[in-house]
Amino acid sequence: MQLINSFEEILRINQEELEIAKAKLKISKATILDVAQKHAQLYSQLDQLINYINDYINDTAELAALTAAKPGQLVVPSQPAKIQGRWDVPLDKTLSLAINQREEIKASMAAAQAANWRGVKAINSYLPIIGLTGNGNLNYDNGYANVLNGNDPGDAYRWQRNWNANAGIGFKWSIFDGGIRLADSQAFQEQSDSLEAQAANEELEAIRQVESSYSLLETSKIALTSAKEAYKYAYLAQEAARARYDAGVGDMTTVVQTMNQLARASAQVANAIFDHNNSVAQLYRYSATWPKETKSEVDGRTQNIRNGSNTTAEEE
Repeated sequence: MQLINSFEEILRINQEELEIAKAKLKISKATILDVAQKHAQLYSQLDQLINYINDYINDTAELAALTAAKPGQLVVPSQPAKIQGRWDVPLDKTLSLAINQREEIKASMAAAQAANWRGVKAINSYLPIIGLTGNGNLNYDNGYANVLNGNDPGDAYRWQRNWNANAGIGFKWSIFDGGIRLADSQAFQEQSDSLEAQAANEELEAIRQVESSYSLLETSKIALTSAKEAYKYAYLAQEAARARYDAGVGDMTTVVQTMNQLARASAQVANAIFDHNNSVAQLYRYSATWPKETKSEVDGRTQNIRNGSNTTAEEE
């Protein structure tokens, strides 16, 4: 919106300069070339403004869809574009966060490990099974045996202890199963290798994304400072060129050039702000990190989802 406002201001200035050029033409203090140059610049920048407005409508419509706004509504910013958010984590730690926290990398590695274990299980069922077994017992008896009631037991007291032990080795092997289990094991292992390669590629992609966004963040800081200075001096230059033209000591070509410089500087400021804010958002996304100010809201929504799932399960 800030860029649209800037171009509307530039068009207003160009329209005033066009009217001045037309008035000078009538009294022979300007040429057809002056008026034609101003017309060409006015319509060229009007076309740029139309494109910016179309982009603005598309972006606000997309934002409305992402926020589940009502049909026909657009979500528009409540304030001019400015620097939003910050990222103070060093590059090496940001890369570590991305590698350790990205959900697609975790999913691929977990699937690779699962496939690997399935392969191990399949090959183990194919290999011979050797088992070692053993058991033992001990019996101990004591007391009087075969003594009638009322009789003196004498030396009839007896005790006895018996023990035994057994050990054995078992061997089982399905000598031939048509190669099915071996093929299954190899298939699972190939699947595991493929998933590990996929995880490696995802890790490389995460690194590329983080490095690219981090670089954009750093360069956007310099670009924004430079663009603001360019805009300040471009604005002064066009004011001076217009004043000189109005006083009859300047020419329209210079006015047109300085107005074009002002338009470019306006776009550079807007682009630098966008690059900064977008790179910060990307670094949060690419490192799978939630901003601190949104953590409580995320936790609340997560809890609401869990409560909703529990309610649905109870109703069923």
